[in-house]
Amino acid sequence: MESEVTIPIVQNLVVDVPWLVRLVVGVLGLVVLAWGARIYKPALVMVSFGAGAVGAVAALDALSTPMPALDRPEVVIVGALVAGAAVAAVAVAAHKLALLGVGALAGVVFAGAVGALLPPETFPWWGVLIGALVGAVALPFAFPALLKIATPAVGAVLVAWALGRPDQLWVIGGLWILGALFQLGFVREREEEEEEQ
Repeated sequence: MESEVTIPIVQNLVVDVPWLVRLVVGVLGLVVLAWGARIYKPALVMVSFGAGAVGAVAALDALSTPMPALDRPEVVIVGALVAGAAVAAVAVAAHKLALLGVGALAGVVFAGAVGALLPPETFPWWGVLIGALVGAVALPFAFPALLKIATPAVGAVLVAWALGRPDQLWVIGGLWILGALFQLGFVREREEEEEEQ
């Protein structure tokens, strides 16, 4: 008989979490898993809310040792709701700036990788600046195409957490693949229907 290997610190994020918090995060995760690219703006809010709720549960769990009152279900539920709403609001406000920043970082990393392939002293210092500029401009344009792959991954993590399996990569990977296949096939069918009309 095989025993499941778990990661205690990750598994502890689910132990004794009120069912309502897990249900809300699980439903949000399923929606993002299946339709995240189609409903990106609401999905951004849902994922951010889910992340804030999970983070609040983890923080309240850590703080409940010195302050046992923080471990009461009503405190955890309200804390998860408040933190989820706060993180969602910040995510919406910071989204466009974050795309530019992540694109610039990706451009710097790519330029650095290209520079590492060249002989020493041949890559100009300004090559990294150009990489950052290209990345900051390119990612916002490429981002919609990446959503059909990225949103199922995020949804899979939220669903796995809600199921009590945040440390089981086979669950996360399986859900991610199913979600990506669904989104890629679902979106393609809808586009073909719209073209026929």
